[in-house]
Amino acid sequence: MVAVPVSVGANDVSDQIAQNTSVGFPSAEAAVRFDLLDGVTPPYPAYSIDPVVYSGRYAMAGWTFGEMGGVSIAEQREGFWVVICGGGGVFTTAEELQRFCGIPPQAGQPLLNAWMNALNQRQGHRVAELTTLRAKATEIPRRDFSTSDRLESEGSRVSDA
Repeated sequence: MVAVPVSVGANDVSDQIAQNTSVGFPSAEAAVRFDLLDGVTPPYPAYSIDPVVYSGRYAMAGWTFGEMGGVSIAEQREGFWVVICGGGGVFTTAEELQRFCGIPPQAGQPLLNAWMNALNQRQGHRVAELTTLRAKATEIPRRDFSTSDRLESEGSRVSDA
C-alpha cells in the first residue's frame, strides 16, 4: 500500500492512482476527500466532509458535493485509510453495513452508534445556534406595522367598515 500525502495536488493524485493499484491515506477524511475529487476536473463544486466518526478500524464520513450528499465508509488497512463503500444516502443498520460494505455487525453497530451520537450532537449545536439567533432577533426594536399604517404611508386612507 502506498501513502499519498494530503497536500498533493489533484492532478498529481490522479497520476498516483494510475501508477498504484491501491492507495492509502493518513486519515479517513483524506481518503473520502480523494474519493470525492478523483476524476473531477477543477474547478470543484463546493464540498464538505462532516461529521467523521471512527470506531475500531472503520470510519463513517458524511459528505456533500455540490447538490449531492451521502456517506462513505473507510477502513484502516496496514496503517492507512481507504474508502471501501458509500454513496448517496445513509446506512441505518449494521446489517446494511455488512451487506454493502462487508463490515461484520459486531463492528458495524458501534460505528452506527458513533454516527448517531455525532448527528445528535450536531443537531444540539444547531438548535443552540438557532436559539441564539432567535434571542438576538428579539433584541431588535420593532414597530408593528398594521394594515392601516401601511396604507396611510402610501397616501391611502383606511375607513372603518
